[in-house]
Amino acid sequence: MTAESETILKKVLVINGSPRKGNTLALVKQIEAEMRNLGEVEFEYVHLADLGIELCRGCHACLTHGIEHCPINDDVPLVKRKMDEADAVTLAAPVYVMNTTGLMKNLIDRLCSICHRPEFFSKHALVACTTGGIGLSRGLNYLMEVTAIWGFRRGVKIGFTLSKEPGLLEGKPSQKSLGKIGLAAGALHHLPHRETMLPPTLMSVIQFRAQRALFLREKVREVFPADYQFYDRLRGKRYWVDARVGPVKSLIAGLAGKLALLFSK
Repeated sequence: MTAESETILKKVLVINGSPRKGNTLALVKQIEAEMRNLGEVEFEYVHLADLGIELCRGCHACLTHGIEHCPINDDVPLVKRKMDEADAVTLAAPVYVMNTTGLMKNLIDRLCSICHRPEFFSKHALVACTTGGIGLSRGLNYLMEVTAIWGFRRGVKIGFTLSKEPGLLEGKPSQKSLGKIGLAAGALHHLPHRETMLPPTLMSVIQFRAQRALFLREKVREVFPADYQFYDRLRGKRYWVDARVGPVKSLIAGLAGKLALLFSK
């Protein structure tokens, strides 16, 4: 078995953004069971409702100088450390009023510096949502977009509208739903080795070139020094990390960077 085909998801961190340990958590537990059938894997669960996480104050300290300069002393560094240690991270949250929960959104707000300076390039992501009625696609797509902006290599998403799948509530999903759960578990299980850098998506390369262009402006040096220093080290690079970026992607992303500068004036 080659390194590329080996399963390396030895540890999956699940961040439960629900105030309850209910339907969305039950879905993730079923995915865990399916993954354990495929190979040895450890799941660790973090329940945001059980932690002390204050609301983001919008002070910009993490953006201007780094996340370690956040003035709030709570459990966010604990969650971040666990994310760093895991091979894959699951963002699990039900849909509340057509989007993710306040608990999950606040964590994302508190980690906003990673949107400016992505870092999870060696990790994969799973996004899991449930809803009683509407908003499933919006909730899933928002969390998937966040994982992409944070730098996660590849993402897998799965969600259910519970009114259409009542068996899921009782831990007795239909065969169709079981198949969907199995596909998500298999997709995450078979993603490539963390040391094998996948070619980044076009949107990820565009994000890199646009952010680098914006944050290397002279007026940014004083306002967002951490961003300036971060991207100053990446001058001349095609991407945040060493990865194969084809000439077409590089050309399109380069144009996006120029457009970002043009529209920022």
